[in-house]
Amino acid sequence: MGPSTQSSNRQDEIPQVVFSMGDPNGIGPEITLKALQVLLKSRSFKPIIAGNNHCLRKTGEEMSISIPWEQVEIVEAGDRPFQPAWGRKDKAAGELAFSSLQKAVEICRGRNIPSLVTAPVNKESLIMAGFRYPGQTEYLAAAFSSQKFCMAFLSNSFHLLLATIHIPLSQVPAHLDHRDLFEKCCLFHQALSRILASPRIAVCGLNPHASENGVFGDEENRIILPAVKELKTKFGDSSFSGPYPPDTVFNKTSSGQFDAVVAMYHDQGLIHLKLLAFESAVNTTLGLPVYRTSPAHGTAFDIAGHNLANPGSMIAAVGWGLQMAYPHKVVQAE
Repeated sequence: MGPSTQSSNRQDEIPQVVFSMGDPNGIGPEITLKALQVLLKSRSFKPIIAGNNHCLRKTGEEMSISIPWEQVEIVEAGDRPFQPAWGRKDKAAGELAFSSLQKAVEICRGRNIPSLVTAPVNKESLIMAGFRYPGQTEYLAAAFSSQKFCMAFLSNSFHLLLATIHIPLSQVPAHLDHRDLFEKCCLFHQALSRILASPRIAVCGLNPHASENGVFGDEENRIILPAVKELKTKFGDSSFSGPYPPDTVFNKTSSGQFDAVVAMYHDQGLIHLKLLAFESAVNTTLGLPVYRTSPAHGTAFDIAGHNLANPGSMIAAVGWGLQMAYPHKVVQAE
């Protein structure tokens, strides 16, 4: 399922991007404003921030972040001005982060805007505020009533799909399913086809050495290989290949043999991605009726409020989101 861009892609319209401000005690407001400070000088789009006006403007003032506020629409979240307690996990911050996310969804749905950028949140603060989802990805899938969704990452080094997301490592084998893997890979190919002409996607095995034909496990032969064969039939022989040994496939990708990798679990893929593209990698949720992107890092409570946050991943999140949502109207992501 892909986003509906019927009205949004008209050539006479300026692209619009909806932001949720993230945890106000973290670096979300800072990197959002810093990204806009850079991007609004070179790109034509309308930013709409679901957040707390007082917190955003105070952050901009204290950190000397200069943006053209007249070009930015702020849709108020929360019922009172919020004063950040930098680096602190608390219920009030979680409530505002949750409210901002809910408001951002409402804006996207109500105005038919295809690009959503979410700033980092703190899960403990969200839980204090009554949030009952493993993360923003799962909340957005529920909010948009998306039955099939997946987490992927975009970067200038390589692109990444996670077959499983936020589950204990011990539960990964039980959660791997041929049909589920096939459907997530279809969503991944559909998204990559908006930014690449013919994406070449390598699929990891689960076990060491991709099990060496069953020596170390049967998941490759029973689940992964059948999905790869079905994907080749659907998209062509050069589209998907594998399963490859997880300890060598990322080296092959870095050398240019592949554009993207499908990892079987969270750390199998993200350790490599964050090693090679920590400042520029972007989290994206596929299968929603919008293109959702987010920085691939967290709230960085240790530097929050010190004007030290690097907006690189947020800049990339906006760039990739614009490129996927408005592929005929924007340039390459940063």
